[in-house]
Amino acid sequence: YTAYGPDFGWNAGNMGDGAHTVFVKAFDLDQAESNMVSVGFFVTNPPPDYPPTVNLFSPYYSQTVAGLFTISGTASDNMSVSKVEFYIDSSTIPVRTVMTPPYTYAWDTTLVTEGGHTVIMRAYDNLDQSNSVSNLVTVHNDPAPTVRITSLTQNQEVGGLLTISGTAND
Repeated sequence: YTAYGPDFGWNAGNMGDGAHTVFVKAFDLDQAESNMVSVGFFVTNPPPDYPPTVNLFSPYYSQTVAGLFTISGTASDNMSVSKVEFYIDSSTIPVRTVMTPPYTYAWDTTLVTEGGHTVIMRAYDNLDQSNSVSNLVTVHNDPAPTVRITSLTQNQEVGGLLTISGTAND
C-alpha cells in the first residue's frame, strides 16, 4: 500500500484473526529512503452475524387442527435470539411474541374460519435480522353430532317390547 501523508486508513476486518506485523518505510521527494520500521499487533474481529435459524415443529405441513392447538418451534442464532413472533395468515400484527424459549403459542382455532390458514413463526436477533418459516394447515372445528331420545322420558317405567326412537344432528 502507498500512503501520501502521515495517516493511512486500513480495514483490519479484511485480515484473519491473530498476530500480524505492519512494516513502514518512508520516501521523500528526492526518493531518499528511511529505515524500515515495524510493529506487531493482534487482530480480533467480531464473529459474523447471520439471521436466526427457525424450525416450526407443530403444526406440520397440511396438518388438520382444531380447538386449542399448540404451535411450537425452535430458533437459534450465532449471537442470540431476541424474540420470536407468531402470525396467522401473514398478518402484520403478531398474535404472540415470545422473548425466551420455549417458543410456543396456544392458538384458539375456534376464533378463525374453517379451512386453510398459514401459521408463521419469525425469529429476530439482536441486530433485528429475521428469518421465518411457515406451514399451511386446515382448521376443522366441526362440532360433534348431537343425539336426543324422543320416545322415553327420564325415569319412565316400561315393560314388554319397547321401541326407542330419537333424533341425531351433525
